[in-house]
Amino acid sequence: MTATLVIVRHGQSQANQDNVFTGWSDVPLTPLGVKQGKLVGKHLARLGLNFNDVHVSYMQRAIVTADLILEAIDQLWIPIHKTWRLNERHYGALSGLNKDAVKKEVGAATLHRWRRGFVERPPMLKNRGHERRYDRLGVKEPLSESLQMTQERLLPYWQDQIAPRLLDGKNQLIVAHGSSLRALIKYLDGIADDQIDHVEVPNGEPILYRFDDHLNVIEKKLLRMVNSMSIKEISNNPTLAGQVRLIEDIVYSAADGEAQKMSILAPWTQRYKDLPQEKRPLLVFVQGSSWTTPTLGEKIPQLVQFVHAGYIVATVQHRSALDGHAFSAFLQDVKTAIRYLRAHATEYQIDPDRVGIWGTSSGANAALLVALTPDDPRYRTADYADQSDAVNAVISCFAPTDVEDTFKFSKNVPGSDAMQLCLFGTDPAKWPAIKREMSPLYQVKDNQQYPPFLLMHGDADQTVPYHEMEDMYHELEKHHVAVEAYRVHGAVHERDFWSQQIYDIAREFLDRNVK
Repeated sequence: MTATLVIVRHGQSQANQDNVFTGWSDVPLTPLGVKQGKLVGKHLARLGLNFNDVHVSYMQRAIVTADLILEAIDQLWIPIHKTWRLNERHYGALSGLNKDAVKKEVGAATLHRWRRGFVERPPMLKNRGHERRYDRLGVKEPLSESLQMTQERLLPYWQDQIAPRLLDGKNQLIVAHGSSLRALIKYLDGIADDQIDHVEVPNGEPILYRFDDHLNVIEKKLLRMVNSMSIKEISNNPTLAGQVRLIEDIVYSAADGEAQKMSILAPWTQRYKDLPQEKRPLLVFVQGSSWTTPTLGEKIPQLVQFVHAGYIVATVQHRSALDGHAFSAFLQDVKTAIRYLRAHATEYQIDPDRVGIWGTSSGANAALLVALTPDDPRYRTADYADQSDAVNAVISCFAPTDVEDTFKFSKNVPGSDAMQLCLFGTDPAKWPAIKREMSPLYQVKDNQQYPPFLLMHGDADQTVPYHEMEDMYHELEKHHVAVEAYRVHGAVHERDFWSQQIYDIAREFLDRNVK
């Protein structure tokens, strides 16, 4: 004679929703947990399952879930057996603590062993709890429990109360908890100690076992819900918090008849004028490109975090030296882009009085020159002439600060000679003066007001020598300019220079000086 066992983890509890450890704490179901209990019952009713007994723990989240199931299958009249042996494992000193906070404190590996391992137990309570429901039974509340300990106190109940009924051909329903059901599954399925950590028991998802006359498992299956049982519910996002909009291919200039473009990262709220709009500081980003046309999308995935931090971000292109645009075409373009953004500040919700610029490699060369030559008529085009191209702060990553030195250092790089012809013209006699004008190191002047600088450079850079950052740092210091510098140990040009720490340093600098 075969018999059927269905085991169900209770519906979502308040502790599940709050992501805290519960254990023997008695917490109620959430509204979603109530729905889950009812839906499990409806699902079992559709399958035509009938039970002779139901077994639950001493916890209300299991008891109420069982009642909801029995009501849905019209079997409220069957015997309900309550036992502390089906209680959730006791999480000891973790009880009531947020799981993410504990993970951050002790590490993911340790927390995984405490939660999912078989023999390890969580930290113990200093004092044993006392409740009337257990005192009357003479049961001492544990100080903490491993899964093994949970299994050891559960199996006597299985062997004395549940297994005999199944052997008599009586169908049984168990409504309990994640850990106590994992302990039972380990026993029924013969799962090895080092494999049980892979077993999960979701809230409100019934598991069916069928046994032969000798209580051997002949069938096991998850009774997957065929309706909204497995659909979880989250709240909408009416303020569009955290959503970022990418606005591509904005033409800001057409110098020499060539369209120069930028991309803007902004809050998604800008699409909807009925939502509150807030002016934000602007970060202009210039990607390194060896003074050719920058790739606009190169850093966009990483720059999204700065929109989350409260900025509008614009990444800008400029004319390419290889197309016949010698110095100072790229600098003119970047300055024009800044003036364009100020002219369109209302459209993009930019605060024109809070502007930072960040460049990498040749883009950092441009960023430094922008900061050192605010509103300089030498580099000013007719576009948006009523706007300023000055900035409030500058970030430079592995910038060529001494152009003559950079080209000497990279003289063996293919194309170096051709690039010099493109940047400085065909008369080498004029190159020294042009290179000096293009070198931020020689543009720091006495009695000038400059924004604060953040310099970062890898000390293994084989394209732009690391010492150029130090030289720039000392030159700014000599002129009493606010400057911070970071040496990135072992970093080459671009590649392994980047890390989240770099972005965090940049954001903190911008927050202090632009926000």
